[in-house]
Amino acid sequence: MVSPGDDFPFLVESARRFIALLANRPAFDAKSGERGSALVQHIEHTTSGLESQIDGVQAKFEAATSPLEKSVALKHLRLLTGYAHFMRRALPWLEDAKNPPLELGALYFIDHLSEAMLKEVADVVPTSATEYSTEQQPFAPLFPKLGLGPAPGALRPIILNFPALEAGSFPLLPLFAHEIGHTVVTKDRLTTKALERAQLNPEFNKLVESSKKTLEIAEGLTEERASLIMDERLSYWTIELLCDQLAVQHLGASYLLAFSVYLVPLTWNAPGPRHPPTTFRISHLLRWVEGTPWEDLLTNRMPASYAWLKEVAAAPRQKPAAPISILLDALDVAQPDFAATVSESLGKNVYSAHDYLAESRHLDDQLRYEVLPVQHPSKKTPFDPRAILVSGWLTLHEEAAKADPAGETPSTLCRTLAATDSHPFFTKAIELSRVLGIWEKTG
Repeated sequence: MVSPGDDFPFLVESARRFIALLANRPAFDAKSGERGSALVQHIEHTTSGLESQIDGVQAKFEAATSPLEKSVALKHLRLLTGYAHFMRRALPWLEDAKNPPLELGALYFIDHLSEAMLKEVADVVPTSATEYSTEQQPFAPLFPKLGLGPAPGALRPIILNFPALEAGSFPLLPLFAHEIGHTVVTKDRLTTKALERAQLNPEFNKLVESSKKTLEIAEGLTEERASLIMDERLSYWTIELLCDQLAVQHLGASYLLAFSVYLVPLTWNAPGPRHPPTTFRISHLLRWVEGTPWEDLLTNRMPASYAWLKEVAAAPRQKPAAPISILLDALDVAQPDFAATVSESLGKNVYSAHDYLAESRHLDDQLRYEVLPVQHPSKKTPFDPRAILVSGWLTLHEEAAKADPAGETPSTLCRTLAATDSHPFFTKAIELSRVLGIWEKTG
């Protein structure tokens, strides 16, 4: 039989091996703010705590005088080994930080999102994955368990996961705004602010309570259990709707189009534990667009696709009288409160259709002659990357419609995404526009 004394050295070596893997990472210059440098500081902070804890447990094990003390130390070491093993997930992030899997224009656009939406410079590391998702300060939950305070350094490390196959998809760049939005929601406590504003409306409170009571009766749950389930769902769904609002208010129509072309083929009106139905989310995005020049723009430039999006938003719900549907009714009531909360957060960084239209004619003129739309011809200032996104979407969409005997249809949205040969042109425009802006600031 293996004794705790035999197991212990084995586990110590195993934990230290995982830490050594992270120590042999790509080199970064933290002083220069190189992409990945704050992530490295975050990792080093965590591994220093791990090493200190391992040393402490090892000392306790060696000083133990009873089998119980040795067993406790062994269990603690296994926990620390699990933490060290968990940290191996940082290795591909570090590689992607050193050799980014996105084009330079896409990286510059992500930096723009960080600066404008978070109102701070962050260490944002895009990394290839299977889906879009976000990990904010990924090892921070381990800090208190390792007896650590906050990580040093001024920059916040954020991991942006994206589907590897979409690395070159210019029309999907707006989806990164939703992911950055998750950090904004956390940093600025927008969930709490939005729900507090919504709770001033008695109708919202009535519907939330009705959803809880309906679940309690339907499932035979206690009042406390039903309330816990619906409150958790409300919190998760509020976060997603706020991130959608952050993206559409900061980017305008391009986010609505990117969201729809990517999500509608994957999900429809089915609610998820953390995400409200896609059709419902589109209905909230349209409520920001409707009655504004954005709606006029989309109606004129892609009439069939925009009409279809309105039909998608009006799709019937699953089980209209179910607790989940009642909660969706509550969120419908809260939509103006969520939009107002986001507008306050973004401030001057809300992007209106008027902002876009002030640049669109000059953008369209340059695109018509296949000139990289980098600089406003009369103002001699860089085009806003958000304007390039909207014009890029409209131009690609119109080109796809012209190439189809059926003309413009909802399928044109998909063909726009499939026109990959044209995508680098627009991503390069964002790159050069950013470079021009940097030149202007530095003189």
